[in-house]
Amino acid sequence: MLRDAYLELEPIVHLALEVAPLLRAHAPRSALLAAQARLFDEFTAPHSPYRLQRVSRCLRLLHLHETGFLYGVVQLLTLWDLQWLLALEAALRRQHGFDRLVGALADLEAHLSLATWAAEQPGVRFPEVVSAGAPSLDIRAGEHPLLRCGQAVPNDLQLGGEARLVLITGSNMAGKSTFLRMVALNSLLAQVGAPVRAAALRQTPLALGANINVRDSL
Repeated sequence: MLRDAYLELEPIVHLALEVAPLLRAHAPRSALLAAQARLFDEFTAPHSPYRLQRVSRCLRLLHLHETGFLYGVVQLLTLWDLQWLLALEAALRRQHGFDRLVGALADLEAHLSLATWAAEQPGVRFPEVVSAGAPSLDIRAGEHPLLRCGQAVPNDLQLGGEARLVLITGSNMAGKSTFLRMVALNSLLAQVGAPVRAAALRQTPLALGANINVRDSL
């Protein structure tokens, strides 16, 4: 139903109304968070023409169907759902750039995930990602990010210049796959702006790929 489709917006609206005063109160220092704070102000400030509070009020009133018998009486006499669905439609039509607000919430969630990782993980360091120069990857004492700190065996890797290929050999269960995952995960973390599980990591932007040969012969 149309009512149920609109009610799916409720968590997004409530989250935006909770985030906006937090950003306003803490005066973000980063340019990204400052821009997002201004965006949230457009939708939540007291004199904003795009106030989300109107949308939130309409969404709350659409919950009357949860009251049981009372809903049937009110709906029969007033066409309650239709009245508030039309009001909600008008309010959302005035919300120019509502998709930008949803995108800002998604960006905040991603940055919070990276910040939580940086705060909770022991033994992580911020890498150095250089945009100029030939492709290279230099990992010092790298560890698999999901292994417990202090129990993983650190390894080094240097790729770049004449070193274009590394051949990894070893017996079964020697850690070859873990080493490959360590390299890939730490490189990926570095390129999204997160700290890595290594004593040091320096690299240029790289595209990660994998090729699995399912044929095997003992």
